[in-house]
Amino acid sequence: MENRSAQHEGREAVVGDRREMCEDQAQRFEQVKGRGLKANARHYESCIEHSGIILSGCVILHVAAYITVRCCTNATDRMGESKNLMKQNVPLEVSNVSKKKETGVAKLFIRANAYYVFSKKRKPSSKSDHHLELMGGHIEDGESPLKALIREVKEEELSSVIATKTKRQRPKGKRVDVDGENHFIFKISVDGDDFKNMRPDGKESYGFVKVEADVIEEKDKLNNNLSRFTPKTGEIFRALGLV
Repeated sequence: MENRSAQHEGREAVVGDRREMCEDQAQRFEQVKGRGLKANARHYESCIEHSGIILSGCVILHVAAYITVRCCTNATDRMGESKNLMKQNVPLEVSNVSKKKETGVAKLFIRANAYYVFSKKRKPSSKSDHHLELMGGHIEDGESPLKALIREVKEEELSSVIATKTKRQRPKGKRVDVDGENHFIFKISVDGDDFKNMRPDGKESYGFVKVEADVIEEKDKLNNNLSRFTPKTGEIFRALGLV
């Protein structure tokens, strides 16, 4: 009996030591969340296994800590992706525009990889002739800004590549005031093949021109290139805070 009692007490002491070891590992696990996570987790599980008992509390703590770390890591990754995406779009990130009928003008920024696409205006009697402008035009009675935009770009770009892309992407728009008139500014993305397939209406445009994205997105560069654009386009840039 005395031998059995001594053996029992010895096992209890070992279990107690193992429990303290697991608790210590749990604390260390919390301290090294970002470093060697899986290795620490395996070591912690091994600690539990060799203790000869089921420490459900420790297991729950281990799982909860692991899930917390992964969730935080994933959330951080998503935030980083979001910031990168916003950085690519800045300063043309836009907010939602109502689908209701409006009056004013609808205009479109077209992003083609590392460029923005503009139309070279054909109007020989104007100082704007041969200058760059955004595609789009006036909103007609009964139209929403997006519907008007799709109609306008279909008239200006005869292959319907841009009109089709606009329909599919259904971009959000930003309302800005330009010389006392509502302007609804939208943005879509196209690829290199889309650009090659674009065909201008020769009555309104000499063709489509690609401008490096940083020229539009960096104020200093855009200020230095404003003379390339029509005066109205320059006013739109100002209303958007691009210059």
